[in-house]
Amino acid sequence: MNEYKFVDAHTHLVGFGLEKLSLSFEGVKFREEIFLRLREYLKEDRDFVIGSGWDESLWEKKEYPRKDEIDDINKEIPIVLRRVCGHLAVCNSAALKMIPDNYKKDEKNGYIFEEAVLYINEIFKPNFKRIKEAILTAQDEMKKLGIVGVSDMMNPEYFNAFIELENEGKIEIMVSAFIYDKDIESLKFLRSGKKVKLKGIKIFMDGSIGARTAAINNFRYIDTKGKGLLLRDSEYIEKILRFAEDNGYQIAIHCIGDRAISEALEGFKRFGDKNLLRHRLEHFELATDEEIDFAIKKNLILSMQPNFIGNWSKLDGLYGKAFGKDYIFNNRINLILRKGGFVAFGSDGMPYSPEYGIKSVVESPVESQRISYDEAIRCYTFNSAFASSIEKEVYA
Repeated sequence: MNEYKFVDAHTHLVGFGLEKLSLSFEGVKFREEIFLRLREYLKEDRDFVIGSGWDESLWEKKEYPRKDEIDDINKEIPIVLRRVCGHLAVCNSAALKMIPDNYKKDEKNGYIFEEAVLYINEIFKPNFKRIKEAILTAQDEMKKLGIVGVSDMMNPEYFNAFIELENEGKIEIMVSAFIYDKDIESLKFLRSGKKVKLKGIKIFMDGSIGARTAAINNFRYIDTKGKGLLLRDSEYIEKILRFAEDNGYQIAIHCIGDRAISEALEGFKRFGDKNLLRHRLEHFELATDEEIDFAIKKNLILSMQPNFIGNWSKLDGLYGKAFGKDYIFNNRINLILRKGGFVAFGSDGMPYSPEYGIKSVVESPVESQRISYDEAIRCYTFNSAFASSIEKEVYA
């Protein structure tokens, strides 16, 4: 499949590279293996441990790891183990003490959520040399997969590391950088290179389904009374849109639940009809028919992850455990394309594999998800390059 020039429209290359260089739980099928891998990793001296990639939906005992279980292994050095979604993590006592109090924490079980997890590498910072090493490690993996370009979500320090590597002649793929909205003031000091382009602003509207923090309205979590977390409102989206349009930036809005999608779309409604800069909705997993129609009307790019279908879209999978029989209303890519929507594919690193994502959506048993092979290829090539504003560089 590497005869195609794939573009992954949603990546976190530094985080991925750091994971490859540290403790990974990708593919762990048994809960107990988490603790076995951690014990083995701690046989070498460590200042702190950031582990990533565990997914309880793969386990027979579908329970998150807990603080007391990690403390039993080591409570002297900080240990943070991130769930595969990147929106929830479990900490030992030493790490939990270092998480700022303004972040949401479950002190009893050691869980942290959303921003505390998303920005964990800013609390336990890798040095600049390590960041550059992580980028090159991730780039090597992209090249093996036939990925020639990415839209990467990053902070200013990561961007500067990319630029320094480009100046050293070491960047071989196209990188469209989206800087987190909390770092918006830094944009005035950042400058694009020839391969690493400063393209946009990344905003989080809600969390994830696995952490039960995706903001929902018409859906219902069958195992909790919560409705998720709405992190931003439509007024904020309107404000960032005006800033972006005035300064030539795309915006990429993480919105998974239908309530988060609705609030994001309301921001576009308040803003008006302009969308000259290819603004994007990331994930768009639980969109209602009305939200799909409105997003298409606004010519928004829907940046979606077909691999999520393969990972979780089954009654006994993550979506089914969250929503019961309503799980079939996730990631309705076929319906969106039939209505005339513009879909770009990315992986969000779960996993970084166009082949797996394409197989997931082409072979889905759910009609509203399933598309043709040719459609999937286009979504993972030209469409994702267009969403990243690098189609001329990639397909010249």
